[in-house]
Amino acid sequence: MQLSKAEEKVVDFDNRCQQVAMYLWSGRSVSITEQQLRWYDVSPHQMISELLGWLQGEEAEAVWEANDGELKGRQFTVWCTKRGGVYVFKAKVIS
Repeated sequence: MQLSKAEEKVVDFDNRCQQVAMYLWSGRSVSITEQQLRWYDVSPHQMISELLGWLQGEEAEAVWEANDGELKGRQFTVWCTKRGGVYVFKAKVIS
């Protein structure tokens, strides 16, 4: 079955969020341009919400537990700063 362009965009965004969450989980920051967010049709706040879902969701816990059990159940905070047309996303374990 062929996906429509809108469905492809949703799948691509989901994959991108998973990838970004893995970078954030490992302590890195991730830069995303305004143009990229506009292409996905999401705001920075929506991106943060999605990333928190990946960092704290059930699927994420299975991945984190497999890699480092001590982070299971931890709570994260995610934020971004804007420099020009680029958003820099970061995350930190808060508990």
